[in-house]
Amino acid sequence: MFKQVNIARVNTMADGGIRVTIDLLDGDEEDIKNAFSLMKQETSMILCPTNNLIEQMQEVAAALH
Repeated sequence: MFKQVNIARVNTMADGGIRVTIDLLDGDEEDIKNAFSLMKQETSMILCPTNNLIEQMQEVAAALH
């Protein structure tokens, strides 16, 4: 699933983690189902400025090999 997002909020948690709240800019009913299903499993996300996406995807792909 590739979606444009808006960073709505960033919080530092007591355990040192970070909570990022995002808004899907063009979300629909299927996106809601997908988001809920992702809450139940380990999930990864590339979060970067859109103009850097290809470069970031290449870095992630290289790290996974």
